[in-house]
Amino acid sequence: MRRLLSFVILACLLAGILAACSAAASPTAPAATPPPAATAAPSATPQPTASPAVAAILAYLNAVVNKDVDKVSTLACADFEQMAVQEVDSLQAVTAKLSPDLACAEAGTDGANTLVHCQGKMLITYNSENQELDLSARTYEVSQSGGDWLMCGYKQ
Repeated sequence: MRRLLSFVILACLLAGILAACSAAASPTAPAATPPPAATAAPSATPQPTASPAVAAILAYLNAVVNKDVDKVSTLACADFEQMAVQEVDSLQAVTAKLSPDLACAEAGTDGANTLVHCQGKMLITYNSENQELDLSARTYEVSQSGGDWLMCGYKQ
């Protein structure tokens, strides 16, 4: 059982590394600009005061822990959709939830992307073993497309 949990955690980390490699391979714009003052309420649920980019990341994270592949697909950029589905697939054998203290805020821009940084964890349980994935290790990239704000990847 412990071996399977370790495999699932390793698969999640590998998915993150592959996404980072993909993001690094794409052309980048000038350095990120300073972060705006917008922040999200300390909840995994998008709040009315949250920026659209923050709300998109909170919706994405909720869809991932709820293992909602269809929702994750609609919340991801086309280039990131396969990786997003893999993130959901990697959680199929576990129970996952977001920590109640999750808070996200805009952290600047990188070209056309808005950067979002979160503080909090994804809590993963397999049988009675608990693991935590620190979400502050990622900076999410969000882009507006056709009026929708979409999760397009992350940097670690």
